[in-house]
Amino acid sequence: MNVLLSGVVGSTAYGLAHAGSDIDTLGVFAAPTLELHGLTAPRESVVSTHPDQTFHEARKAVKLVMGSNPTVTELLWLDTYQVCTPLGDELVGLRERLRSARGVRAAYLGYAAQQLRKLRARAAKGVDGLAAADAAADGPGRPSTRATWCGSCARPRSCTHRPADGPAGRSGGGPPAG
Repeated sequence: MNVLLSGVVGSTAYGLAHAGSDIDTLGVFAAPTLELHGLTAPRESVVSTHPDQTFHEARKAVKLVMGSNPTVTELLWLDTYQVCTPLGDELVGLRERLRSARGVRAAYLGYAAQQLRKLRARAAKGVDGLAAADAAADGPGRPSTRATWCGSCARPRSCTHRPADGPAGRSGGGPPAG
């Protein structure tokens, strides 16, 4: 694989990793010229889980960046790279021209809307401490974002603890303090 650009992304890239964190690598590769002119399209992505790596073919990577995909866009804004060829450096140099306020707004609002739909579905099912009654109490079309938190294990009330099991003042009202 002809890697043009690759780097460590996610929590490790920002110093937020902990002992159990994996190292996520994201990169861009160039498909062989013969594959570009053949009867079958080249692979658009190469993904592995051990180690956790994702490489996108250059055309797909640019399309994702132009669509304001936050994961792929992150690669263009890293401080350091594992691999950065002259073509990879040109791609990084285009990062300002590839971004769009409208695209970023659409991508993030789309993500927020997707998370809201998931929350509504979970509330309707009573999953993770989100009770269907809470969703109904907030009115039609307005799901509850209130979860009851367990004071004993600091998880949403889907655990097996009873409210009286937690420390006083922490059971049932909101996320645990601290």
